[in-house]
Amino acid sequence: MLRPGEPQAMYHWETDQEGFLVLSGEAVLIVEGQERPLRQCDFVHCPAGTQHVIVGAGDAHCVVFRFGA
Repeated sequence: MLRPGEPQAMYHWETDQEGFLVLSGEAVLIVEGQERPLRQCDFVHCPAGTQHVIVGAGDAHCVVFRFGA
């Protein structure tokens, strides 16, 4: 669960793939230096070595399900 403006981690990359599913609210994905808005039901796949971070956005909490290899 992320508050507006709260990052889920530092901008980073992983040695394994990761996936993210927005369960509720809004967020911003910063991937390889580009910002992309996320809303409920949006899915993101980050292959290994992809620089990324998700930051809460909007007026309420954002719930993101994160999983990896």
